[in-house]
Amino acid sequence: MKRLLSIAALLAVAAPGFAADTPKQVTFSKDVAPIFQKKCQE
Repeated sequence: MKRLLSIAALLAVAAPGFAADTPKQVTFSKDVAPIFQKKCQE
């Protein structure tokens, strides 16, 4: 049980560091629209 709590605490501390590398918010015009244009327009 202590080991599980230790792992959970470590992940809780490390998770924000992993999330810092991801974009803050996905937007349609910057992220989705270019994919639609590339795949759907010919």
